[in-house]
Amino acid sequence: MKRVLGWLLLGVFAFAAFYVVYAHLTSIATAKRYRALPDVASFDSEDAVKRDFTVRKDGALAWSVSGGELHVTGKTSPGARLEFASDVRSLEEATITMRFKVATAGAYDVTLGIESDHSGEGAQRIAYGLRNDRSAPAYAWDGNPLHPMPGIRGRGLPGEELDEKARVPFADPGEWHELTLAPSTSLHRIAAFVDGIPTGSVLAEWIGGIPVRLVFGVRAREADQDVDVSFAKVRYEPRAGEAQALDWTDPFNGKVIDPRHWAVHSFASDLLSVSLEPTKQGLVATGKATPRITGPSAAFMMDTPSFPLSSVQAMATVQVRELRHAAFFLGITSALGGPHLRFFDTGFHDEKDKPFASMVSGHWGRDAQVRFDPPVHWADSDVVTVEVDFDAKTRVARAKMDGKVVGEHVSDLNPREHVRVRFGVVLDDATSSFDLTVREVRLRALSD
Repeated sequence: MKRVLGWLLLGVFAFAAFYVVYAHLTSIATAKRYRALPDVASFDSEDAVKRDFTVRKDGALAWSVSGGELHVTGKTSPGARLEFASDVRSLEEATITMRFKVATAGAYDVTLGIESDHSGEGAQRIAYGLRNDRSAPAYAWDGNPLHPMPGIRGRGLPGEELDEKARVPFADPGEWHELTLAPSTSLHRIAAFVDGIPTGSVLAEWIGGIPVRLVFGVRAREADQDVDVSFAKVRYEPRAGEAQALDWTDPFNGKVIDPRHWAVHSFASDLLSVSLEPTKQGLVATGKATPRITGPSAAFMMDTPSFPLSSVQAMATVQVRELRHAAFFLGITSALGGPHLRFFDTGFHDEKDKPFASMVSGHWGRDAQVRFDPPVHWADSDVVTVEVDFDAKTRVARAKMDGKVVGEHVSDLNPREHVRVRFGVVLDDATSSFDLTVREVRLRALSD
């Protein structure tokens, strides 16, 4: 018996020793993934390129290094590509930047992107860059939807798919341009910028920490295309994992909705139509339901990156042209959804005899039930302001409409939990419609 017990103990100790050694070796092998330092590719020599990247080559395209630049030249053949893939690192909040110059027009793509290391070479990837063309070159998205696992969801919401994303015209051929991608595991988006100007974003459901590779290069769309592309810088720079403070005013007057501020959730479908368009006057939002809607349905919603809840002041100024059986809302919501969701919203909805009545709803009372206040104010004009204030010291959430307090409660939201600020429109029934302009949203959420 003692001998058996001795062998068992020896086996346990041997396993423990093996596990400790294995864990240390594994941590050493994967530590490079989790480094927080920025990576800057050096194009000083061909050896430097081979040190930093794996070269993937199909067809007759060639590459060389001179003057601190990486050059890709040659004539394309069917399926030709010349790409450069980095070492594996863990996906995180980051900024990925590439400077490039294109000297020739032709049917080939110059892209920057990331791909999953788990799905085989490029099986799950997303990229953004120049879709070169002799007549109408433009910046465009390429790849396939970013899901945690292949096939996890059949299709994204309308407007989320890559082939439905608008293209941005390519200007100043022959000049240097800077392309930036900003993956956000908080917003579940990848935003794109061209020469510092935001040009849009796509849904990105990969979770933080998944192993990915940075990939850039040239892909041919047709044969017999003359290629002459130069790269001057490729940089991967990690950013803070979450916003600690938000303090800005967004007038929505850019070419696109700023992906650094908002994740856009548009629920346009065969049940309802929705249009969101940034203009010099603000964000023009229109939509209407169809007879297939049988109950309240969200038309669209926009929310900020998550941040630890402290004192918050948020205000939206809205010009209303039509609001029929619908409501506009602004509020604070917990970052966790499902049964853990808690929120505090204010806004306004239409009334039969008095248009644009105040609305306050959310979680207060500590019983996990959604509560609603009766309307106590009606809009003074067709330009309406709504505000939500949260005091971190007292946990009092206050709702205002046109400067008047319309609701005040001790919220179930707790300081330091992760939250988002959001706004949008909800439709009541099949006859609902709306036409309004969000002139601006002011947000001040600072750590105490």
